[in-house]
Amino acid sequence: MGIGPQIISIYSELFSKVRLDKSSQLEVCELGRQNMTINQNIDYIFKDLFKQFNKTPNSELMKIAPKDNWGIRAKILYESLGFNYFSIDVDFDEINEDVSSNLIMDLNFDTLDNKFHNKYDLVTNFGTSEHLLNQLNFFKIMHELTKVGGLIISEVPCMFGLNHGMFKYEPKFFTDLARSNAYEIVDLYLVEDPPSLKIYKWNEKVKIKSCQEMCIISIMKK
Repeated sequence: MGIGPQIISIYSELFSKVRLDKSSQLEVCELGRQNMTINQNIDYIFKDLFKQFNKTPNSELMKIAPKDNWGIRAKILYESLGFNYFSIDVDFDEINEDVSSNLIMDLNFDTLDNKFHNKYDLVTNFGTSEHLLNQLNFFKIMHELTKVGGLIISEVPCMFGLNHGMFKYEPKFFTDLARSNAYEIVDLYLVEDPPSLKIYKWNEKVKIKSCQEMCIISIMKK
């Protein structure tokens, strides 16, 4: 799915109100290594996001808009914000990939080594879990990776669109997941035709009659 303008916008708002513990090095883990998928000029949002971390976005990030660009890894975004970056994926599929920051795992079956437990301030699932049959193992690993007080963020298909993955998700999936694990739900959003800035905060009154695709973004705090 990649990191589109909706994620940059939501990150900008999120990190203005949820302050991560910066007394130690910030750590992020992506489940499924992501690329930037920016399809419009959002320079002002990038600048606002970086302001939350007292930083300025570098020229490599700023040059990706307004056209789609799958060539820039999200790793560059996170490291520019001050995070140590790590990812878990099924293989090293890219030319010139940095293998030192990726752990090969089959998230359907494999067990996470204890050394990775309770380590990460931010753990993301941007279009990965819907491609896996073993949902229990996937969300168990997300839980294990995240330190207490850390953020668990998923952007996954919700409705409309066909044949993208194995699953689509309802808001109830995440509210029940939060209740079962004593997570705080920070926010739930619906995004129309991602990547886009057509973002709606979830509540029972939200009505989107028609679009090509829709995703749900869940932000939970462990």
